[in-house]
This record gives sequence, structure tokens and C-alpha cells, in this order.
Amino acid sequence: MRGFHADISLERPGMPILIFVRLSMSGPESTVCAFQIQVQKWIEVLECHRVTGSDPFLVKARVVSVEHLERFLDKLGHYGTTSTATVLSSPVQQRIITEKVIEEFHDGS
Repeated sequence: MRGFHADISLERPGMPILIFVRLSMSGPESTVCAFQIQVQKWIEVLECHRVTGSDPFLVKARVVSVEHLERFLDKLGHYGTTSTATVLSSPVQQRIITEKVIEEFHDGS
């Protein structure tokens, strides 16, 4: 177990827009390092992952408005090119994987 968390709906406190941003970078490794430090400071960011493929970073964030989204993308744009997807709905949210599910997978069920 890695911990416990509170399941708070961020839509109610005023962060209704959920986005995923792919960030494509070209340049020195120092740019990547600078981004990895800075992204931890941005309150909009819920998660940031370094991934395989043509876009080395995937950022999950929440913003208040379209104007806030624009400002946030401008901040990301200092580090590379962005491609943004705005979430319209979420048919599956934060599924919990239990030991039983893992055992069933291994058993081929």
C-alpha cells in the first residue's frame, strides 16, 4: 500500500475543465530538466508523465476557464509544442486494481 487519499471532486471547487496535454520537445537535455522542475510548481498539474513516443511528456491538468487554459498552454509552450485534449466525459474514472483482479489476470480468467 502506498497511502490513502481523499476523493475530492475538483469540478466543485472551481476547476471544471480537465485536460491532457502532450508536450513535444526538441533541444538540449537541460530543457527537459528545467521542465521537470518547473512542472512540479504549477498548481494546475494533477499528473505529469515522461512517456515513450514522439511526445516525451503527458500532462494531466485542470483549469478554471478557456482563458486559464490559454495561459497554461502558454507556460508549457516555453518548453516545446503542445497538443491538447479536453475531457468531455469519463466513462471510467480511477479504477482500483485489487489483488483479486491481478490473480484473475494471471489465472487467465
